Amino acid sequence: MHHAPALTLTLQPDPLWRLGLRAGGGMGVLTVVGWLGWHTAQAGPPGWPMWAAATLSAIPALWLLLPAHPAAQQRGTLIWQPADGLWHLQRTANGKTCAPPRLGQIDCMVAGQDWLLLRHGGPDIPSAWIPVSRRAHAAQWHALRCAVFSPGSIRPTDPMPDE
Repeated sequence: MHHAPALTLTLQPDPLWRLGLRAGGGMGVLTVVGWLGWHTAQAGPPGWPMWAAATLSAIPALWLLLPAHPAAQQRGTLIWQPADGLWHLQRTANGKTCAPPRLGQIDCMVAGQDWLLLRHGGPDIPSAWIPVSRRAHAAQWHALRCAVFSPGSIRPTDPMPDE
């Protein structure tokens, strides 16, 4: 069984990903506003429970519209080391390391021809979502796809599979 070679990928915010997040947030807000308008036209002005429900349902959509939304500000380094079978994720902000490196596995949640949505996580760490595009990583795109879709190495602590 062959494994993909080691890979280091520098993560930068992707403008199209940010545009998609903002479009999703905008559609969520427009849906709530449209629902309030429809309710007003059908049954008159909504009462305070309806306003409270509309406000609470619009908060996640408004959060996506924020320029500093965490999902829109993906900066750091993603490193694949086939020897240990783990992905190392190092987040940075303003050119400085903002947290210790995370060691975990990568799951490809969405695989398009020019896009990948990766989830980095493990049993003891929360998931981190990493959008990557061919346009932003053209020189390393093939190596990235090989590393993401290659089988992980069997570590000494793993039981040997029965054959």
